[in-house]
Amino acid sequence: MRYRKHAKTGDRISEIGLGSAYLYKADHHEAIATLRAAYEGGINYYDLAAGDGKAFTLWGEALADVRKQVLYQIHFGADYSNGTYGWSLNLETVKRSVDWQLRELKTDYIDYGFIHCQDEAADWKTYQKNGIYRYIRSLQEQGVVRHLGLSSHTPAVIRQILDAGIEKDKIYHFAQRLFYCYLNMEEVSGNLLSRAGEFDGITGSDRKWLGSKMLSYQLLREKGWHLWDIRFPEYLPLGVRVADGGWHFGYMGGHGEADVRKRVQEKVISAAHQEYNNRRTLDRVQDMIKDGNDIFGRDAKFRRVEIDETYPEYIRTHQQEYSFLIMQEEPESEKRLRHAKERIKDAIYKASLPLRRAARKILRRG
Repeated sequence: MRYRKHAKTGDRISEIGLGSAYLYKADHHEAIATLRAAYEGGINYYDLAAGDGKAFTLWGEALADVRKQVLYQIHFGADYSNGTYGWSLNLETVKRSVDWQLRELKTDYIDYGFIHCQDEAADWKTYQKNGIYRYIRSLQEQGVVRHLGLSSHTPAVIRQILDAGIEKDKIYHFAQRLFYCYLNMEEVSGNLLSRAGEFDGITGSDRKWLGSKMLSYQLLREKGWHLWDIRFPEYLPLGVRVADGGWHFGYMGGHGEADVRKRVQEKVISAAHQEYNNRRTLDRVQDMIKDGNDIFGRDAKFRRVEIDETYPEYIRTHQQEYSFLIMQEEPESEKRLRHAKERIKDAIYKASLPLRRAARKILRRG
């Protein structure tokens, strides 16, 4: 028999495994002899999505004495609590079935706990809602389940479930859509990044704001990290990038402030970007964002977008309440008038600079 090392778990697994769909139909002695022959032939991986509960009794009798040399794959959702095969997403039924399987197998642990037969997105939602996934994870923490896997015939559902798996030695970085000043002014160049930067291989407009992070408290404690630390790029090698990781809304102000200049000023003064805490920068905020430019003149581009189904439900259903945070489409005539006013203000500002410098010199002398 040839074996392969599982890249993630390190288990040495036989290239040929043995299923359990129909073995229960064989004569009892023949079934036991078959299982022993499989084991003695080098097979050490056994999938127990059995056609009938009788299979577990056979495995328990045939391989209990070599339990530590074999690997069992148990399916959470395959129900044998009544002896025959069934499928259930009821938590208590799953618990009873798993307890029964362990007793019949004469073991107290599961090598590979499988999320069973998730063929539709609704199955996975029910699986989580009913607490079955949480139950498997709790068994994993107790050492009853060593590793997690899943079975499905639907690739899209497989991807969805894999995205939900959390590794305790990783930092999860949520790649988020970035909005400034208004709920619908989105950064689209990919040039405005958080302190963490972006993962290698992510380029151009695909780059996102790696805002929110998630990791286990155990990892934080073991490494002696502070939450402040994990914002920086040197932690990316330990990271997992979570695509479609939500939204980051910046410079939205508080207390229902409708004046965008005051919203930005409040944050600048109290927390962020003190280098921009000057009248000239703050006076230009409205014009900069309306023209799709970064409010601080950095190399970034913003675009007005519609609030659609890609937004959080709360925002979609409260647009009237937050109308002051929604940028309306600007008529061309108003845009031309605004630009004219902006040019006049800019000319006055530049013309006043020599007078301001002279006034400062006089004051320093005095």
